[in-house]
Amino acid sequence: MPDAKRVLNTILQARNDTPLVIFDLDSTLFDVSHRTQLIIEAFANESKFKKLYTDETTRLLSVRVASEDWGLSESLIKANFNPTKNFFKDLYNYWRKYFFSSRYLYADLPYKGAVEYVNELYNNGVKIFYLTGRDEKNMRSGTVKSLTHWKFPTNNLESILLMKPTKGSIKDDDFKSHMLLKLKHLSKHIWFFENEPIIIDKVRRSLPEIKVVWVDTTHSGRAQPPKNLTVIREYWFKS
Repeated sequence: MPDAKRVLNTILQARNDTPLVIFDLDSTLFDVSHRTQLIIEAFANESKFKKLYTDETTRLLSVRVASEDWGLSESLIKANFNPTKNFFKDLYNYWRKYFFSSRYLYADLPYKGAVEYVNELYNNGVKIFYLTGRDEKNMRSGTVKSLTHWKFPTNNLESILLMKPTKGSIKDDDFKSHMLLKLKHLSKHIWFFENEPIIIDKVRRSLPEIKVVWVDTTHSGRAQPPKNLTVIREYWFKS
């Protein structure tokens, strides 16, 4: 039995105790590669950048961002694209400005079966929370639209969608471990689904009572992949 199905069954077995399941968003429920793809294409098509970097913007349009590419650099490296320092600086600043905003969140696609998985839990009485490193000021409106559009559970979303107050106000691992600490009184059965090993490591050390599920999609590489954990790969839910 795939780990995704096994952990689903385990959670549902605890339904009489109202379990709590907390999901990260980027690269956990949502594939964000399409967001990056649109941003680099928008950069390449902006007249001021086309004028400054004629050859490089043309080349950039041929770069394809894959689901497993983390951040901005990986897709450029895989395409053997070695931009000049000034070009990459402008591209990175442009990408960062729009990646961490609501502008292109509509391009994010749920991973296969993710919507069905979360709804299966919700429809069986499991409490659902979303815990993300996205920030309230720049990304809440687009996040709400995205969750609603894809029909993830959104009842009482103002309370269950937990975001940083502002961009860069706190590191993701510190923010998430802090929020999980505040949530742990809500249930004696808590699961946390996350893709980023550095966050998983912090949570496992500081809150060992929380059951962590690693969603093995893509990550920053700032920490080694976790060991001895339930792992979700390929798809979330398959009927």
